[in-house]
Amino acid sequence: MIDITVEHLGKRIDTTDSGRITPLIILEDISFHIASSDTVAIMGASGSGKSTLLSLMAGLDVPTSGRVLFNKQDLNRLTEAERTKLRGKHSAFVFQQFHLMPHLTALENILLPYALLIKEKSKPSISSAEAKEQAKNVLNEVGLYPRKNHFPSELSGGEQQRIAIARAFILSPAILFADEPTGNLDTKTGEKIIDLLFGLNSKKRSTLVFVTHDKALSTRCDQQYQLHAGHLHS
Repeated sequence: MIDITVEHLGKRIDTTDSGRITPLIILEDISFHIASSDTVAIMGASGSGKSTLLSLMAGLDVPTSGRVLFNKQDLNRLTEAERTKLRGKHSAFVFQQFHLMPHLTALENILLPYALLIKEKSKPSISSAEAKEQAKNVLNEVGLYPRKNHFPSELSGGEQQRIAIARAFILSPAILFADEPTGNLDTKTGEKIIDLLFGLNSKKRSTLVFVTHDKALSTRCDQQYQLHAGHLHS
């Protein structure tokens, strides 16, 4: 069970214009709390800072000011290796791009997070046989078990995104971060993907955090936040 607290979070980068360094404020004084098993939508126009906020919450980036508490653990105080280990244990990601390995089958792509844990010499919570069985189960949940031996090039865009979602859930993450998960899909397929994500959320009690332009998606979430020029509005 994971909850996240964002406290006075800020992100600024320095840009150079005609030899002069000028600070560019991406996020400023962002604060909110996400309880375990909540569903949260973060909305805003392109360039409003949505993806940056998601990266900071996931510990993929570090803030200029403020902090993110991951189960009361301050991500700022962790090393990059410690943040990576924390993400591997508790988090998963779904992006607009599917990021499937073209040389791996659907089943092998789903098993990739488990294989990476083994490679990093982290101790998985399940055995290799259990991981394979769980991968088959989650493939069945997303309706693609008959396609388990197909490569990404043999799958449609919607099927590839379902594989990406199945991969995200293979280790039963406590929190799933999704950055425009339906951005490359047609409306009908996108709706099916969202139904799938909420269905898995309900079944596995995971926390969902969406970055999205989709207002219909946001209305299904427990919390909705709007980012405008780096400032947050609920």
